[in-house]
Amino acid sequence: MNKSTVINPLKILVFAVLFTALSLAAYAQDTTRMSIPPTPSIGQGRTNSAAQDTFFNSYAARFAVSLAQQTGLSLDRAHKIRDVLLDYYNDITSTRQDFLRGIQDSMNAGSTAPNNDVTGGNRSANQAAIARDLMSEYQKADIKADKNILDTFDNYQQKAKYVQVKRQWWQKVKDVVYSTANQNSGGMQTR
Repeated sequence: MNKSTVINPLKILVFAVLFTALSLAAYAQDTTRMSIPPTPSIGQGRTNSAAQDTFFNSYAARFAVSLAQQTGLSLDRAHKIRDVLLDYYNDITSTRQDFLRGIQDSMNAGSTAPNNDVTGGNRSANQAAIARDLMSEYQKADIKADKNILDTFDNYQQKAKYVQVKRQWWQKVKDVVYSTANQNSGGMQTR
């Protein structure tokens, strides 16, 4: 009886390890079939660390493949969309870092007076202006990326399909981009 109770947990453990290994193998096979190979050079002007680029690169590839499947694009065009998404990610994160630097500078400049900055202006008003600038830069990044994605389509039918799926697809992209930007810059919500 004692032998039976020792073997059962051992069997369960072996089964769990085997199941996990098979699940990982199936997942890896599925994602490789649908993934886009990474390019050696992600682009010029990148300010993020290699780990951040690699992290978002996998998301960008998945989003690009998803859009390609929904619109009838080839994988080489999906590769271009992935590059657009990487540029978009970098535009958002660098804009966010500039915003946080501006807020920090505004706070540091006004640290000697409770509500005024060094120039005598209201610190809250300066921060509000910086936040408006941030939103404006986010909108510019959105427009630029959308235009670049539209330019990758081969024909009117693909563009029409993109317009149909764009809102939901872009929302998913933005959710990942902004949450990643928030994590990489201290988690401050600005969107």
